[in-house]
Amino acid sequence: MYQPLLVIACILFFCGLIINKENASTLLSVYNTLSDEKKKKVNFASMAKLYRNVFYIIAATFVLICVADYFYPQYLKIYQSLAIFAFCWGLASLFVFGKKHDQNVYP
Repeated sequence: MYQPLLVIACILFFCGLIINKENASTLLSVYNTLSDEKKKKVNFASMAKLYRNVFYIIAATFVLICVADYFYPQYLKIYQSLAIFAFCWGLASLFVFGKKHDQNVYP
């Protein structure tokens, strides 16, 4: 089970590396479509930091799950549950905490 998780962890780690405050406005696809007035209300520096940290945390969690699976393969169901939980927690935190950095009101 741990080979695909390692690949996903590497991809998330790489995504975390490339996101910074200079390119956050181009990498965060939703914000490319905003008008200039609405873009001024978005703090891209803190948004990029949030995304970077969440990607790093999910990648580190996947690596820890892979190491545990290598040494204790009998707990595969628990590792699968932890991987799903870590990924869902990460995405949910981006939605919940990401709104704090965007002061726009959407219909």
